[in-house]
Amino acid sequence: MSIERQNLIKVAEDLKIQVTNIEQAAHEKDELLREKDEELKKLCEVNRTLKENNTTLELVNVTLEQENTVLEQENNALEEENTALKLKSTTLEQKSTILEQISTIVEQKSFFFQQRNIALEQRSITLEQKSDALERDNNALEEINTELEEDYNELLEENDIVSQVNNILEEENKALKVNRIVLQQRSIAFEPAGLRSYGNLTPSNSSLPSSPDNQTLVSFVARSSDTYLYYKL
Repeated sequence: MSIERQNLIKVAEDLKIQVTNIEQAAHEKDELLREKDEELKKLCEVNRTLKENNTTLELVNVTLEQENTVLEQENNALEEENTALKLKSTTLEQKSTILEQISTIVEQKSFFFQQRNIALEQRSITLEQKSDALERDNNALEEINTELEEDYNELLEENDIVSQVNNILEEENKALKVNRIVLQQRSIAFEPAGLRSYGNLTPSNSSLPSSPDNQTLVSFVARSSDTYLYYKL
């Protein structure tokens, strides 16, 4: 009985090992199938990319053909321009020859103008010297003019002083006339009654009282630039 049990146990263990091996083989097969599927997907993606790239390349090829056509046209245009440039170059060479001849003439004129410039510089130096002399004369005249202006200002000041003196004299003359009238009236008032009948007497030959109340003294001092006037009545 124990031997059969041991045999069964051994058989069971062998079966477990076989099942484990089968499961491992199935798992490995699944992994292999999964890897194959991924590789297939990658190949499909690569194939799709290649198709797209092929389409793109065809478009690029068409574009390049068009660009090649344009380049050929541009090349033809450049060849025509090159021909025109050659003709232009010939024309420019002819113009260059003419310009060289003109340059020779210009150099000759330049030498003439240089000599003329030297003469003008010498004349300019002479004119500058004359200008300096005129400037010195002008400065001297300005100094004289300044002195004349100062003298003129002094004369104006003296004229103002004389005008003021004349105004004061006119006012004093008016005051003197008033004082003369007052004196005449006072002289008549102080004359005796017997003398009033003599109407031919004037204040000039009449005597004035010597009282301080009736004494009139008018003094005036007028000053000009260098003159003093003294008036006393």
